[in-house]
Amino acid sequence: MSIGPRFIDKICLITGGTAGIGYGIAERVISEGGTVIVCSVDKNIEEQIQNLRKLITNNKTQRVEGMYCDISKPESRKPLLDFIDKEFGKLDVLFANAGIVFYKKLQLKMEDKHFDKLIDVNIKGTFFMIKECVPLLKKGKDANILVTSSISAVYPTKYGGVYAMTKAALNNMVIWLSQELEQDNIRVNGIMPGAVVTSMTIGQQKAFQEKHPKAFSQPSQIASVAAMMTSQDGSFINGENYLVDNTLFRLIKL
Repeated sequence: MSIGPRFIDKICLITGGTAGIGYGIAERVISEGGTVIVCSVDKNIEEQIQNLRKLITNNKTQRVEGMYCDISKPESRKPLLDFIDKEFGKLDVLFANAGIVFYKKLQLKMEDKHFDKLIDVNIKGTFFMIKECVPLLKKGKDANILVTSSISAVYPTKYGGVYAMTKAALNNMVIWLSQELEQDNIRVNGIMPGAVVTSMTIGQQKAFQEKHPKAFSQPSQIASVAAMMTSQDGSFINGENYLVDNTLFRLIKL
């Protein structure tokens, strides 16, 4: 059993860390003593970084840093990883959280450019961000990776089928990547949140939250599971995709 904050002296990178689940994870890790680097394509990233810095409780060792990064572009990932290498020389936890969903229509009407964007960010960007973080993770202590997937990976719907397909690919990646990185003592797991109150689910919230208020979790509730899985408390978990939901999501058609 862990005693006290679980992320003291840990260096944690959170992609997509300025909003929604990513921001909730950042808040949780900071509250448990960790140093956090957030990245995103958020135009208000500087404001969000300042907000997160206000949460620091362990002033001697904690830092909150961040920068713009489009994970689908190599030229955007490199400055971020160079910064982490220069400032910290290691990475203990990678929260591979960044992802997009924007096409909520019948999927066979989708154009090539929309399909490519979903693949480029959700699959390719996540894969190469992980690949490029491995040298830093090898220098970390109890290093591990947590990928944010989605309940839609196992319960897809016709209005988000391609998005769900990208998340199913991430679930697949978690399983085989955990085997590949086992020799480096790097754990790899995934979480599959159900409906979460974020800017990505505003339409669903308006349509269903009044009738099914308990179907939607808060980012902090997802973050509590993420913190367990990436801390010493989750040290025996590897190659798993955890569903974080209360079953109500599966009873409504989002």
